[in-house]
Amino acid sequence: MTSHTNEALLRRFYDEAFGKGKLSMVDEQFDRNFVEHEPLPPEVKPGPEGIKQLISALRMGFPDLQVAVHGTVSQGDKVWAHVTLSGTHKGAFMNIPPTQRPVTVQGATFITLRNGRIHRVTRVWDVAGLLRSLGLLPEL
Repeated sequence: MTSHTNEALLRRFYDEAFGKGKLSMVDEQFDRNFVEHEPLPPEVKPGPEGIKQLISALRMGFPDLQVAVHGTVSQGDKVWAHVTLSGTHKGAFMNIPPTQRPVTVQGATFITLRNGRIHRVTRVWDVAGLLRSLGLLPEL
């Protein structure tokens, strides 16, 4: 696959799976032996099913979730992206009751593809910024 194709795959995944809740994208785009390198809550299953759980939890906590992919860079089977998630905290998320507050979280995603499917993901999120948005940490 070309770098352009790999970048488009990542953008499509964020747009359709996270942004629109189309969990079938996980089955379509993820390798069965997918490896997640982001620390996830213990109740989240490993592999593609865990990604579906994560997306569902985010969309329940932030039903108006929007995803913006600001830029991508790729080299071979690797793609890096700058991503922003935003929405309103209208449902429980990570055992945090709804605050009705708007949130915006910046992050970076790094994926490795195998045979045209997402095989490995590492994400880095501004968790402190998320907690500040929810009113759980003081503003700096």
